[in-house]
Amino acid sequence: MPAAPPLTNLQRELLDLFALDLPEDELREVKRLLARHFAEKATAGFDAFADEHGLSPEDTDRWAYEHRRASTSYGDGAPAPGEHGS
Repeated sequence: MPAAPPLTNLQRELLDLFALDLPEDELREVKRLLARHFAEKATAGFDAFADEHGLSPEDTDRWAYEHRRASTSYGDGAPAPGEHGS
């Protein structure tokens, strides 16, 4: 079995944090802080992408309501769950 890669600095820090036995309300707050941090990074990344490609807020609003997922089926030709067969 191949050796596991070394832990990243984030993984080490989270392991240290998880060693604490926090009350449920503090644990929820830590989860909210992590979620907010990564949401802000994702938003900043998308904003940079939109700026680089000259996208307007109207463009991104329109994208939010477009359905562009590819149709997926199983190897037997049956539609995936939630899809309607033809």
